[in-house]
Amino acid sequence: MLKARPGLYALADDGLLAVDAIPDAVAELVSAGCDLVQLRVKQLDDREHLDVQRAVCRRLPQRPVTLVVNDRADLARVLLDEAPPQVRVGLHLGQGDLSPSAARRVLGDRSAEVILGLSTHNDQEVFRSAVEEIDYIGFGPIHPTTTKAAARLDPVVGFEGLKRAVARAAHPVVAIGGLRPRDAEHAHEAGAQWIAMAGALWRPGVNLARVVAEVQAEFAA
Repeated sequence: MLKARPGLYALADDGLLAVDAIPDAVAELVSAGCDLVQLRVKQLDDREHLDVQRAVCRRLPQRPVTLVVNDRADLARVLLDEAPPQVRVGLHLGQGDLSPSAARRVLGDRSAEVILGLSTHNDQEVFRSAVEEIDYIGFGPIHPTTTKAAARLDPVVGFEGLKRAVARAAHPVVAIGGLRPRDAEHAHEAGAQWIAMAGALWRPGVNLARVVAEVQAEFAA
């Protein structure tokens, strides 16, 4: 079960951050109170990706955090063996990645320790996710987004679509896609337990501590 407090699901994306900036960026988020961070590393080879994971773990403060690997069950398995004690390991899968059951097999005898998430984009995918051995679903895009690496962007669903998905979902829901701090209220009202942010976090002049505090306060209300 995903035990992170409801609120911000932050994405450290190598399309938005210089690779060597990711470890300090993640450490700053966690120090500011973010409990849930995904490493979305798409542009590196396997060894470089592993180096980033390790550098992030070295920089993390001594407070509990769920660190989510994007797409890669094999690298999530390595993180399980190498992460410091305060880190809970997660794995997030897209519709074109390994199935959750196949990912669990790759994770092996420690699979039960891994928080597993799955992206969904429409009613059919939400319905199918109900039988999967996962801990949460991402649903969206709520707004248009340019940070997704896929060649095809799914149609936007808005907060009404999010509300319908929450009502049908068998798992907790993360709102995804083009979201900013001001959207936290609407995502919370629609029933999402977390709001994913990538681009909104890494714009020039953003105060990460303020964003984390604002979003966490909205979900605690």
